[in-house]
Amino acid sequence: MEELIKVSQNRVGDNEVNSVSARELHIVLEVKKDFSSWIKAQLKRGFFEENIDFIVFTQKGENIAEVGENSKGGRPSIDYILTLDTAKEIAMMSGTQKGKKVRNYFIEVEKKFWQISERKTSSFENLDRTKMKKLKLQVQDLQKLSKPVLEFSEALQTENPYALTVLEKITKENLGFSLFENFNIDFSDKLFLPTELGKFIGVSGAEMNRQLKEKGLQIRNGKHWKLTEKGKKLGNDVSEDFPQLKWKLDVLF
Repeated sequence: MEELIKVSQNRVGDNEVNSVSARELHIVLEVKKDFSSWIKAQLKRGFFEENIDFIVFTQKGENIAEVGENSKGGRPSIDYILTLDTAKEIAMMSGTQKGKKVRNYFIEVEKKFWQISERKTSSFENLDRTKMKKLKLQVQDLQKLSKPVLEFSEALQTENPYALTVLEKITKENLGFSLFENFNIDFSDKLFLPTELGKFIGVSGAEMNRQLKEKGLQIRNGKHWKLTEKGKKLGNDVSEDFPQLKWKLDVLF
């Protein structure tokens, strides 16, 4: 499917939703009228509501509601982030063949997104659903990216490594596709503090230490933790100025 316009996830109101830039939509629809007059007319015509159907941003990405008297320089250039439903309606209201094509494109993007989102959602019990939907959308978009695979791999590794590993297991098992192998992702040598591991699965550092103890990976040595023989296979003592243990991601599985 040819990419007509970039679809990304943004927070509109209280929800993370698929969305598009109104300025990009203005260009794709080949509107002759100036952007500012056109978008205001479309929002009024469709009875769209701010923070429900769209949000307003400066071109620098700042929420316009947060840009006040302290702003320096001239009036900022404004863009509107439209929910996909809003963008579909605006495309339809254009009454042109181009508008129909753009609307149908949005429908196809939404279908593919939900097809991936519905796969094995029960396997993400300890993960934030919004976060996982975002990760799934990233996987869907991998083939469309023009950047080198290595750059994208590095970007992905800034996400929750545990979530990516779960996603890797599911895609490999159900789709025969290895995210890690195809995009050069490797967490095997990375070590994490208990507090970091806890954040990945939504528990405190203290609870994470308790779980590591229950698995027989560490024991108390006075006020500090010490690796057991079993724990030495998955953890490492990185103590310098004070006692500190780090762990491989495998301890979460």
